[in-house]
Amino acid sequence: MRSAGVADWQLLSYGGAVHSFTDPTARVKGQAEYHPLVAERAFGQMRSFFGEVLAD
Repeated sequence: MRSAGVADWQLLSYGGAVHSFTDPTARVKGQAEYHPLVAERAFGQMRSFFGEVLAD
């Protein structure tokens, strides 16, 4: 991002989350697991981002 000249960006990392944390059917311990609390937080951040960039 820096080398591309992007000044305003962020990276969010969620503790305890592994691949497929938003998929309720993911059930491979330590590799692909649903994490409902982290999923809700991530979807909340996504909705906030969309609201910001897609606002009229």
